[in-house]
Amino acid sequence: MDEDAFLPSENDKLKAHIKEMRRRLAVATIRDKQLRKELLEEDLQYMTVSSLIELVQDPTRVLAHEFDDMTKEVFAKMMSTVESCCLREAMSYHRLAGRSIFNFKGNRSCIRLETFYNRTYKESYYILYDKNQTHYSKSIKRISRSVIEHHTIPIFIHLNVLEEKFLPDNFDTFIRIVHDQLQAYVTKREILKEVAQLKKLNAIEIKYQSESLHRVEIKVVNVYKQSMLVDISFEDKSSAYPTNVIIRDITNRTRGATADATKYLPSTAMEFKERPMVDVLMELLQTELKTATFSNNNDKVDMEID
Repeated sequence: MDEDAFLPSENDKLKAHIKEMRRRLAVATIRDKQLRKELLEEDLQYMTVSSLIELVQDPTRVLAHEFDDMTKEVFAKMMSTVESCCLREAMSYHRLAGRSIFNFKGNRSCIRLETFYNRTYKESYYILYDKNQTHYSKSIKRISRSVIEHHTIPIFIHLNVLEEKFLPDNFDTFIRIVHDQLQAYVTKREILKEVAQLKKLNAIEIKYQSESLHRVEIKVVNVYKQSMLVDISFEDKSSAYPTNVIIRDITNRTRGATADATKYLPSTAMEFKERPMVDVLMELLQTELKTATFSNNNDKVDMEID
C-alpha cells in the first residue's frame, strides 16, 4: 500500500486553512464590536463630564470684581458667626456671675438674677426699675434714685421692705440680699423635690411644706416600725440649711392628737444643719428611737441612748 495515501491532500489543507481563517475572522469581529462599544462609552462619559464642568464655575477664571464680592461675602459671614459666638460666650459669663443688668425701653433698666442647683441653671428672676439719675462708683454702676416698677420675685421675699431699707444708697447690698434669698429658696425647693422622690422606695413622706418653704414636716417610718415626724424650720431666708430641727415620735399618736413633745435624736437633728437632707433622712430609716426617763427634782428628763 502506498504510504502517501494517509497524508492530507492539497484540498484538505486548503479547507483546514479556510476554517482557521473563518475562526480568526469571527474572533476579530467580536473584538471589533467590544472596542467600538468601549469607545462609545468613553465618548459618552467625556460628554457628560464636559457638560458638568461647564456648569461649575472655575474660581481661577472669575473676574476680579466678582472675586472681591465673594471675599466680602465670606468675610461678612465669618464676622457674623464670630460675633454670634462672642455674644453667646458673654451671655454665659453673665449667667455664671449670677446677675446681669441691661437697658430696657428708654430710661428703664432690668436686673436679671440667675439661680442654680447641682451645677444646673434654674429659672431667672427679673427686677425692672426706672432710673432718673445714675453715676459710677469705682467698679460698678449704681443708682442714685430708683423706683422698682415690675419684678418676678416671689411674694414671700419682701421686696418692698428691702427696697425701703437699702435703696437708693445701698443698691449692691439690696441686690445681694435678694439674690441670696432667691438662691436659698430655689435650693430648698430642689432639695425637697429629691426628698419627695424617696417616697417611691422608702417610708419617707413630706406631710407639710409652706409656700415659702419656711416650715417643712417630713414623716419617716424606720425599719423598727417607729414613726417619726421631722419638723424643720428655716428662719434664715438667705440660707438653704435649716435653723431648727426637731424629731418627734408619732408612732402611737391618734388622729387629731398632738405629737409627743419629747425631742428625740438631738445629734441626728443637728446633722440636718450640716449635711445633705436626703442623706440624713436615709440614715434615719435605720435609726431606732430609744429614750430613758430619769426623775430629778420631780422633773422628767428624756435622754437619747446611743
